[in-house]
Amino acid sequence: MSIVVERAQTNTEKNNCFKVRYDVFFKETGYIQKQNELGIEADDFDELDTTYHFLARYNNELAGAARLVMPNTDVAKTKKIISDYQ
Repeated sequence: MSIVVERAQTNTEKNNCFKVRYDVFFKETGYIQKQNELGIEADDFDELDTTYHFLARYNNELAGAARLVMPNTDVAKTKKIISDYQ
Protein backbone atom coordinates (compact mmCIF):
# COMPACT_ATOMS: atom_id res chain seq x y z
CA MET A 1 0.00 0.00 0.00
CA SER A 2 1.38 3.36 -0.98
CA ILE A 3 0.25 6.94 -1.38
CA VAL A 4 1.84 8.97 -4.16
CA VAL A 5 1.27 12.70 -4.67
CA GLU A 6 2.36 14.25 -7.95
CA ARG A 7 1.90 17.58 -9.66
CA ALA A 8 -0.78 17.40 -12.36
CA GLN A 9 0.62 19.02 -15.49
CA THR A 10 -1.16 17.54 -18.50
CA ASN A 11 -4.78 18.30 -19.40
CA THR A 12 -5.71 14.71 -18.58
CA GLU A 13 -4.11 14.95 -15.14
CA LYS A 14 -5.79 18.30 -14.46
CA ASN A 15 -9.16 16.90 -15.57
CA ASN A 16 -8.66 14.07 -13.09
CA CYS A 17 -8.20 16.74 -10.39
CA PHE A 18 -11.43 18.44 -11.47
CA LYS A 19 -13.29 15.11 -11.35
CA VAL A 20 -12.02 14.35 -7.85
CA ARG A 21 -13.07 17.84 -6.69
CA TYR A 22 -16.52 17.32 -8.21
CA ASP A 23 -16.87 13.97 -6.46
CA VAL A 24 -15.99 15.57 -3.14
CA PHE A 25 -17.90 18.86 -3.45
CA PHE A 26 -21.02 17.50 -5.19
CA LYS A 27 -21.37 13.82 -4.38
CA GLU A 28 -19.80 13.60 -0.92
CA THR A 29 -20.46 16.95 0.77
CA GLY A 30 -23.25 18.52 -1.28
CA TYR A 31 -21.36 21.84 -1.36
CA ILE A 32 -22.12 22.15 -5.08
CA GLN A 33 -25.88 22.07 -5.47
CA LYS A 34 -26.16 21.76 -9.24
CA GLN A 35 -24.97 18.71 -11.15
CA ASN A 36 -23.13 19.26 -14.44
CA GLU A 37 -22.85 16.85 -17.36
CA LEU A 38 -19.05 16.90 -17.38
CA GLY A 39 -18.75 15.80 -13.77
CA ILE A 40 -15.99 18.32 -13.03
CA GLU A 41 -15.51 21.21 -10.63
CA ALA A 42 -13.36 23.94 -12.18
CA ASP A 43 -13.20 27.73 -12.21
CA ASP A 44 -11.12 30.58 -13.64
CA PHE A 45 -8.39 30.13 -11.04
CA ASP A 46 -7.57 26.72 -12.53
CA GLU A 47 -6.26 28.34 -15.72
CA LEU A 48 -3.88 30.83 -14.09
CA ASP A 49 -0.17 30.24 -14.58
CA THR A 50 0.21 30.73 -10.82
CA THR A 51 -2.10 27.81 -9.98
CA TYR A 52 -0.66 24.36 -9.31
CA HIS A 53 -2.66 21.13 -9.20
CA PHE A 54 -1.75 17.92 -7.39
CA LEU A 55 -3.15 14.39 -7.61
CA ALA A 56 -2.95 11.80 -4.87
CA ARG A 57 -3.09 8.10 -5.72
CA TYR A 58 -3.52 5.23 -3.32
CA ASN A 59 -2.39 1.93 -4.79
CA ASN A 60 -2.44 3.64 -8.19
CA GLU A 61 -6.13 4.68 -7.84
CA LEU A 62 -7.20 8.33 -7.66
CA ALA A 63 -7.59 9.23 -4.00
CA GLY A 64 -7.45 13.02 -3.76
CA ALA A 65 -6.63 16.33 -5.36
CA ALA A 66 -5.32 19.68 -4.20
CA ARG A 67 -5.01 23.09 -5.79
CA LEU A 68 -2.47 25.71 -4.77
CA VAL A 69 -3.38 29.21 -5.96
CA MET A 70 -0.36 31.47 -5.62
CA PRO A 71 -0.69 35.27 -5.42
CA ASN A 72 -1.34 36.78 -8.84
CA THR A 73 -1.30 40.56 -9.18
CA ASP A 74 -3.20 40.36 -12.48
CA VAL A 75 -6.33 39.18 -10.67
CA ALA A 76 -6.00 41.12 -7.41
CA LYS A 77 -9.08 43.32 -6.99
CA THR A 78 -7.66 46.11 -4.84
CA LYS A 79 -4.32 47.72 -4.05
CA LYS A 80 -4.76 46.53 -0.47
CA ILE A 81 -4.78 42.90 -1.61
CA ILE A 82 -1.70 43.48 -3.76
CA SER A 83 0.17 45.24 -0.95
CA ASP A 84 -0.63 42.41 1.47
CA TYR A 85 1.40 40.02 -0.75
CA GLN A 86 4.43 42.30 -1.17
